[in-house]
Amino acid sequence: MNNKKTVGIIVGVVAGIGVLGFGAWYAVNYGGLFGGGENIISASTSENSESGGTVLKNGENVIKSGGTYEISGAITGRIKIDTTEAVTLVVNSDVSITNNEESGAISADGDLTITGTGTLTIKSSGKGIKAEGLLTVKSGILNITATDDAVHSNGAVTVSGGELNLSTGDDGIHADGDVTISGGKINISKSHEGIEGHNITVSDGEISATADDDGFNVAGGNDSSGGGGKDGGMWGGGPMDEVTDGVLTIAGGSIYVNADGDGLDSNGSMKMTGGTVYVDGPTNSGNGALDYNGSFEITGGTLVAVGASGMAQNASSATQPSVLMNLSATYTGELSFGGISFKPAKSYSSVVISSPELSVGSSYTLTIDGKDVSTVTVSQNVTGGSGGMMQGGGQMPAQQQQRQQQRR
Repeated sequence: MNNKKTVGIIVGVVAGIGVLGFGAWYAVNYGGLFGGGENIISASTSENSESGGTVLKNGENVIKSGGTYEISGAITGRIKIDTTEAVTLVVNSDVSITNNEESGAISADGDLTITGTGTLTIKSSGKGIKAEGLLTVKSGILNITATDDAVHSNGAVTVSGGELNLSTGDDGIHADGDVTISGGKINISKSHEGIEGHNITVSDGEISATADDDGFNVAGGNDSSGGGGKDGGMWGGGPMDEVTDGVLTIAGGSIYVNADGDGLDSNGSMKMTGGTVYVDGPTNSGNGALDYNGSFEITGGTLVAVGASGMAQNASSATQPSVLMNLSATYTGELSFGGISFKPAKSYSSVVISSPELSVGSSYTLTIDGKDVSTVTVSQNVTGGSGGMMQGGGQMPAQQQQRQQQRR
């Protein structure tokens, strides 16, 4: 017998007990006896009803026991998973959820896994999907528009497949614990901060993140929720300027960041061992394309990061060349250096390029829109500043002196 439980939504206006009204009542009360043991909740039922592991309570779809549930139809309200047992939601068709409350459109008290071959579209006045435990996305297409975090966990978030299209007034993906991305496609078209967690590890997948603050943010502590990061909460500066034990690790995949704040930001350290990263960083000198408080070690992969020069940082150590070039003017247009090209979306006055294709002892010319701008001899693996502390042997910029004082 098929033990898969199904939360199905029958959409319609029912006056009294008509054909649809009887069908909804019958599905709720007797659906578990037929159809391979399926339990069905109907949103058209006017009274509180219970069937198997699910409850319809005051128009809210409540899952009260662990297991696997297939959701379908158009849902107004939210799905509340009122159990600490692990739950898997399967989406094999086009499903929509419209949530007008501050709580998550899908909210789980324990571990939650999203999988399937269909498309889940969420529009939420609060969070999109929220879990107290591990939140895992394995497959399916998720289109989430939310005023708060699109994908949020008080524990950890794992993305191993699927496609996530996220637009949010706060974080695209947020975890109080770790964020691990090993596959899938993630497109964050609008966010305050793109991806945020205590540790962030990317080993594969395609990621594009647009943020009006930081693209990636590694920090310690938890989200103060309700847009706390924007409003100066635990994730929004202050104590987060201190060095933490969090690490941003990039071991593979393809990443593009367009950030008005810091592009890649770690209040701890950063490591890059593989993958390809392009960063369109800030145009204001109060932020940098790269920003870390501990160390940044590069042992592989290709990195191109552009932005304002006031807070520019290079790697602190590398086994391949990493070159920081702070320019004497602000430029727009496509750049090329050592056979590596990138067309930034914004103006920039600083460029960091790291690639195994570069060689110590060789000279390379930076061209912008085909015009020679600067020629650099790679004297050592970290050329043009170590950790951004010095600008090509010059003095520490005033903005960076101020930030270093704030961190003490």
